[in-house]
Amino acid sequence: MTNDAAGVPADLRDPAVVLAGTDWDVLEHAMGSAEDTPRMLVALLDADQRVRSEALEYLHHVVHHQNTLYDATVPAALYVAAILTDPRAALPVDKQPHDFPGPLRAALLGWLGSVDDAAGDEAATTSRRIGFPSEDYPPFV
Repeated sequence: MTNDAAGVPADLRDPAVVLAGTDWDVLEHAMGSAEDTPRMLVALLDADQRVRSEALEYLHHVVHHQNTLYDATVPAALYVAAILTDPRAALPVDKQPHDFPGPLRAALLGWLGSVDDAAGDEAATTSRRIGFPSEDYPPFV
């Protein structure tokens, strides 16, 4: 895999590659098997605002439920990062209390920030302090 000037692997900038290159059937999220995740990720860029909004809710309540990292969270985050520059990310979504104001892109950046917080040093320290070392939890690593 080659890197671009910013050091990002070229394949990870293509959302289709992230979707196709991930074995979603063996991954899990808050509700069990992540086999439904590719369909919901694609729905983030749907022309219908209701469909986009439901897909955003899916990210919050299934893929990263209650700030928990699951096997499916990492590839989903890679996909979300890859679609940020898509013009359809400027489309609106129905707002919920945890969303940032603005278009889908703002809400996706907020979701990525939440994933980042759940995998950060502070989360690792807290996890270790309560007896759950993050290095023993593959989605965190």
